[in-house]
Amino acid sequence: MLNRIKKSTARLRKKVLGNNVGGKKSAPHLAVDDPSLFADAISAGLFDPVWYQQQHKIYFSSAEDAFADYLRKSAFSNVAPSSAFDPVSYFHNNPDVYTAGMSPLRHFLRFGLAEGRSAYPLRPLWRSRENLDVAKIPFKREGRYAVVLHIFYADFISRFHNAFMGVDFNFDLFITTTSREVAEKAEIVFRANPSVQSVYVKTVPNQGRNFGPFLVEFAEKLRDYDFFCHMHSKKSLYSGSEQVHWAEYLIEYLARDKQILRNALNAFENDPALGIYHPTTFWNMPQWTCHWLKNKGIGNKLLREWFDIDFHKDYFAYPAGGMFWARVDAVRPLLERSWSYADFPEEPIPADGTVLHAIERVLPVIAQKQGYKNFYYYPASGQFSLDENFIFLEYQYGLDFRMNMLCSQQEICSFDVFDTLVWRKYFVPDYAKFCLPELAGLTLSGSEFVALRNAAELAVREKKKFKGDVTIVEIYEELAAQKIIPSERILEMVDLEFEIDLSMIRPKELMVEFVNRLGGSGKQIYIVTDTYYTRMQIDKLLAVVGIVVPYVLYVSSETGLRKDSGTVWERLSAELKAGGKLKSFVHVGDNVVSDSQIPGDFGIRTIHILAPKDKWQALRMPTLPCDFESLSNIKQMKKWGCLVAVTGHSPFI
Repeated sequence: MLNRIKKSTARLRKKVLGNNVGGKKSAPHLAVDDPSLFADAISAGLFDPVWYQQQHKIYFSSAEDAFADYLRKSAFSNVAPSSAFDPVSYFHNNPDVYTAGMSPLRHFLRFGLAEGRSAYPLRPLWRSRENLDVAKIPFKREGRYAVVLHIFYADFISRFHNAFMGVDFNFDLFITTTSREVAEKAEIVFRANPSVQSVYVKTVPNQGRNFGPFLVEFAEKLRDYDFFCHMHSKKSLYSGSEQVHWAEYLIEYLARDKQILRNALNAFENDPALGIYHPTTFWNMPQWTCHWLKNKGIGNKLLREWFDIDFHKDYFAYPAGGMFWARVDAVRPLLERSWSYADFPEEPIPADGTVLHAIERVLPVIAQKQGYKNFYYYPASGQFSLDENFIFLEYQYGLDFRMNMLCSQQEICSFDVFDTLVWRKYFVPDYAKFCLPELAGLTLSGSEFVALRNAAELAVREKKKFKGDVTIVEIYEELAAQKIIPSERILEMVDLEFEIDLSMIRPKELMVEFVNRLGGSGKQIYIVTDTYYTRMQIDKLLAVVGIVVPYVLYVSSETGLRKDSGTVWERLSAELKAGGKLKSFVHVGDNVVSDSQIPGDFGIRTIHILAPKDKWQALRMPTLPCDFESLSNIKQMKKWGCLVAVTGHSPFI
């Protein structure tokens, strides 16, 4: 069998390399550290060297070399050894293997099989609609290259040095670090690379993480180059210990894998329309990472004020992790701006919501505004692509299965309400307020009333100094105090607004059925919502849409604890920890920040489902009018709002 596989691999290599299109070369010989593991993987039918090379579009001199490449990458990447073994599901089902930094196939064959752990065939992979056929792109190196490294952790010196050894281009190296010791060592180490022409090292203050020193110290110098790569020493601490899987993934596909790097640079050199390159988002990050998260306000302000760009997406591809290749002209507006360390926050900085997190996201937006296209490498299929729809990959494949599996494993299952369990017929929440004055016999127009009603809500929040939450009764009491409605009609108006809204609310049938099934099977159901409606009103809403199982209800207007401020998650996590139930709790919701990011910060496991507008984008539907939610054009709002709402009524794609 081994001889047959070796011969078939050789035939494949001869066939592919025979044309030598694009200057393609096979990888150098790689040692297999456990020859018996190679034989076991072959005999079990779990490693197929021919399939591995065809699938990932990288080629080797022998089957053993292909296996060694797989073993090295598989500890941090989503590459599969064959169609018979799915690495991502094995990692997700066995997080201890991921944390240990072990190849999933190695673990399964050496330990998992004997321990009764399961492995599954490869799940469907994302398929790009706009592939770059790199095999047809000729080899070309005419540009001036620069590499910019920010090295905070000394152990990354050798990582970066090894990654850039053997590249097929000469480059100038720019290094920033907060440590003189690191600066001295880095300069000595990198000068041993024959491809390095000049080395510039700056010892910098510990401010601005990677982007601050990069822009303050070297933005002006980089304007003289054609292409540059930016990397930094990234370590993730979310598991409770230092993890470098994400960094290894980015370094691999930006520099260390020379076949992939060669193809990426060939694409840059031969297509002047390409602006930024990076691998698709790290596979073990939640897909909602490809969202503004807490950075929308500062990011859009930065785009408008610094670069005169209006941007309307919430989900979009960007180099998550802050490492990328760029054509200098594509990001020249960023490099031509005058930067100082005062532009960046001092340490310690929040995990999200700073100018640093915004810069990471606006890079591709700036490039697109300049007329450039961005491209990506998807390791699971070996595709270079112009298609950024990979940002929805997690929602396209198996979300229903994962939600069922995860919820079935927990004792307590929690759910958001609006756009999770229910949807509004016209999508826009303010439409109920718009309809109220006519039904209540008020002389105000719908638009006038919405403006006054929302201003009254803001006034109540200001009086409370934005602490806790407001109730719908308090809002109408404020309207009465302002003489907008008679005080004797307060409760009537409270009920009328809710009933109008309720008349346009529909159940998300799949989600309601799911909640009832979980509750009927003995799971404890929590329902957590940020709303000005009262507990009694939310109870009525849930009954109307068909929730029939008992539940624990957290309504922010009653508790004063909100999801978006984190106060309800702080309380819940403390209660769950005290009862030993935190690991038995999972929350499902559609809001990226309040239902996923913030509870995750408190150690709460979450499942994110797409909000209606995001699902519309994921399905590649026509671009929505940027003002479709405006009540100034009711006909347009009803048309597009209804389409978006119906599209989003199911959480799955």
